[in-house]
Amino acid sequence: MAVPMAPDALSPQQAAQALADLAAFEDELGTRVGSLTGMVWGIVSAAIFTTYAMAPSIEPRWLVGFLWVPWTVAGVTVTVAAWKLHAVTLRREHDRGRSWRWALGFTAIFVAAVGLLQLLDLRQAAFSFMLVVNGLVAFVIVVAASRASGRAAALPMAAAGVLLIAGAFALPLLELSTQATGFASAALVGACYIGASLVSFVRG
Repeated sequence: MAVPMAPDALSPQQAAQALADLAAFEDELGTRVGSLTGMVWGIVSAAIFTTYAMAPSIEPRWLVGFLWVPWTVAGVTVTVAAWKLHAVTLRREHDRGRSWRWALGFTAIFVAAVGLLQLLDLRQAAFSFMLVVNGLVAFVIVVAASRASGRAAALPMAAAGVLLIAGAFALPLLELSTQATGFASAALVGACYIGASLVSFVRG
């Protein structure tokens, strides 16, 4: 004698659809948390540029080499917290190693860029140099986003990378003061990262 199915039991088709919907939800949530992370680092990068635009008036001078540290620590902290919230939402164990690897990886890129800046004595072109670095970081994000969500998802950040590198060469042509160049660089990097990430966030 066949055992009757419970009234709320799912058919095979309904179960398959539920699994597909769950996978889509997880992908969309991951994309949006990643987009929020991009916005956070857009704010952090803009804050660093703004801080260094004010660096000539900062005393004692030895502090100048460490002005990026508080902003970077804040960015790492928010990044790890965002991905922990992502794990909690999905009721999964938080992959601390993964979020820390990403956050510390970007920090390592920045530290290496600052070291190269000093080694090559590019202080007169520091803002342009760091815009190029931020543009290259955008392309690193493009590769990661392409692998995770497809090429279309990476297009906004690809455009941001192109604009940042173009801006690195265009701003010196305006012959602005060092301080004005710093503020303009901050506006550009913030607009590019936040704008590209916002587009990705809205798309889901």
